[in-house]
Amino acid sequence: DEDVEEENAKKRKLRIRRMLTRTLDLNEYETAIAEDVIDPTSITTTFRDVGGIDDIKSELWDLVVLPLLRPDLFRSKSGLVSPPRGILLYGAPGTGKTMLAKAMAKESGATFVNVRLSSIMDKWFGESNKLVCATFSLARKLAPSVIFID
Repeated sequence: DEDVEEENAKKRKLRIRRMLTRTLDLNEYETAIAEDVIDPTSITTTFRDVGGIDDIKSELWDLVVLPLLRPDLFRSKSGLVSPPRGILLYGAPGTGKTMLAKAMAKESGATFVNVRLSSIMDKWFGESNKLVCATFSLARKLAPSVIFID
């Protein structure tokens, strides 16, 4: 059963990687990061699945999801009303940061870029910087997107 799930996950990653490289002009670093891109339609986590932190969920809905779903509410000629360009979730392990990030991506329809720290760390000078830069340039190309660095 676990082998089947693992094989399906590999197939999904390969399919997404092929789709991304065909439709977008990616460099080698962006292609390496694109392995961990998750389509929002394949995410099963929603805000209803996250329990016990209703005030935080409400705040995240207002700050992240609503501006992506209804950008017309956040346009003003003066520029005084604008949604945040990013948020930082921090806390102890097991507090629901990953679930919240996935729920935000699912509810807003944003691409989820799951970056493992091991995938951006490199022993060669300057390579890590290029991978971090590629993460954000890939996210810009796939906008709207949620970057989750774990």
